[in-house]
Amino acid sequence: MTPPNDRPGPDQALRRLVGQGGAEVLVLHDASTAGVATALAGEGVIAAEVATEVPAPTRRWSTVLLTVADVASLRRAVPLLPGLGRTRTVACWLAEAEGPLLAAVRAEWPPLASTSARALPTGSALTSFRFSRPVAAKAVLDELARAGGTRRRGNPSGLVMATAAATPRAFAPADTALLVSVDATEVADPTLAVPPDVVVTDRPLEALPLQPVIGRRPLVVAEVDLGPPPLDEGVLNPAGFLRDTVGGPVDLGHDGTGLTLRGADLAIDLDAARGTTAAVVRALRARRGVRVRWSPVVAPETARVVAGLAIAGVPLVGDAVPPAAADLLGPALTQLLSLDVDLDLPLPREEHSVRLRRAALATHSTLAWLHRISRSAGSAAGLLPQVSVVLATKRPQQLDFALRQVARQRGVDAELVLVCHGFTVDEGLVRSRLPGKSVVVVEVPESLPFGDVLNAGVRAAGHDLLVKMDDDDWYGPDFLSDLLWARHYSGADLVGMTPDFVYLEELDTTLRRHDDSERPAKFVAGGTMLLERSFLTAVGGFRPVTRFVDAQLLAATHAVGGTVYRTHGLGYTYRRSRQGHTWDPGLDYFLDPSRVTDRWPGFSPSRLLTYDPADAPKGGPP
Repeated sequence: MTPPNDRPGPDQALRRLVGQGGAEVLVLHDASTAGVATALAGEGVIAAEVATEVPAPTRRWSTVLLTVADVASLRRAVPLLPGLGRTRTVACWLAEAEGPLLAAVRAEWPPLASTSARALPTGSALTSFRFSRPVAAKAVLDELARAGGTRRRGNPSGLVMATAAATPRAFAPADTALLVSVDATEVADPTLAVPPDVVVTDRPLEALPLQPVIGRRPLVVAEVDLGPPPLDEGVLNPAGFLRDTVGGPVDLGHDGTGLTLRGADLAIDLDAARGTTAAVVRALRARRGVRVRWSPVVAPETARVVAGLAIAGVPLVGDAVPPAAADLLGPALTQLLSLDVDLDLPLPREEHSVRLRRAALATHSTLAWLHRISRSAGSAAGLLPQVSVVLATKRPQQLDFALRQVARQRGVDAELVLVCHGFTVDEGLVRSRLPGKSVVVVEVPESLPFGDVLNAGVRAAGHDLLVKMDDDDWYGPDFLSDLLWARHYSGADLVGMTPDFVYLEELDTTLRRHDDSERPAKFVAGGTMLLERSFLTAVGGFRPVTRFVDAQLLAATHAVGGTVYRTHGLGYTYRRSRQGHTWDPGLDYFLDPSRVTDRWPGFSPSRLLTYDPADAPKGGPP
């Protein structure tokens, strides 16, 4: 894998694009593509680095071209750009890309004259837009940056933030909904129409003036208080994790000149400034994992790469973590890296991957970084959004079991909406089983179709995010947080889990099925579905039917062009009872040897389930 700085100069596609622009062509670049931009510069073509002052055109730019190392670099670069003015042609070149960016064309832009998105023979990619009339160049690049990663929904911190830093690239990746990037002079301007609530800085600032719009002075937060710079989970995340591997583990170490990844048939020289990239993760997906060989001299550089691999779900093992690296990684990741995990065993390997990604997301993601800022500003909001669990049951005998599954959820502010289908319940008793959690009890007649039973629960729910749980399945304590993280980094409309583990009550047997996870999918388990109330409303809610309610919601999602994402199912076990299911394909469906990878006698879930012994089925744990 060749770093962008060591690649050949611009190919003919870039030269043609610049040549067709005529006079007043602006080529913007990041540090790693400076050589390409310089080679393009010439008469009428001006090259400028993103983080420096961008020259203004005499009239307007005929073409604006942005060259960057990869998608993550694009998302870091765009917030640093000034307005740029208007132009007819906007283009972006990625030196390292799996494919070209495909950005949505916004209705407020002028009509397109042409557009092109193509992969180039050098392993790079070029996307260009030509408009019939001039368009604001920055607005088009903003849209490309958003298209390059997960389209996270809005601003979860609820704060307007600004940076006033000597090294602005050390701050959060590009996401125009999350970060306003300005210099110290602008931060101190009391006439700003949209002043920041919080100013993040790495240098002393003079006292900021009172902002009439917000009625106070913006809060100044020093970068040192926020931990290491965040990773962009819109680009680095577990999507694409492979359960089946073909290559052995790879060593991460330092060869005296730089960080390297070395395996039997793999050699990657890492750019310490960029850390873990999407291309590096793709190269490691089919490998069993990475062994970290720590060098105390470069421990901080290595820690940054390790955090990026962990957030992407790459299994990691290694030697004892040096103190300098442990301070950057945080206690949870440091402890996990010291575990002795046999990466040759598929299930322990995947369980370890899930633990690593959970710890990395909670510490090193942009969302976690923003949460630390919001706490500094006095916000009481949690790291993950609030959620309402809609649990409908017509079996009073299952109530205690089901309530324990909800009560054990951690890391999430969850409300229970219990829908009693054809029976009454003591609401005080329900509340006593869920101390500290909000509880809503809804009672509906037995004659109501199951779809309408669920709709009654949705109407009573107090939060915009809804999760459907079933009354007889097992749920690990991180079930809700895993779903919320998957929604965050996937951007999908509906998120759920694969029924990876199935307990067949009739045979007292546990199966592990071969259902790929961490990818877009057509199907997720009905007792694990997470979606927004507004999206559920847009597809007509749950259909008022007695059977196949979950399947019909999935079909409605696909019919309106919605997206479904399936995350891992290790913290969930589907119970197949003798009766009581609205979907019954028969035991042979679950026992199909082409879909079963493991089979154990008794109840044998993943270790990530960590179930209460009181919840074990009659056969008991093995």
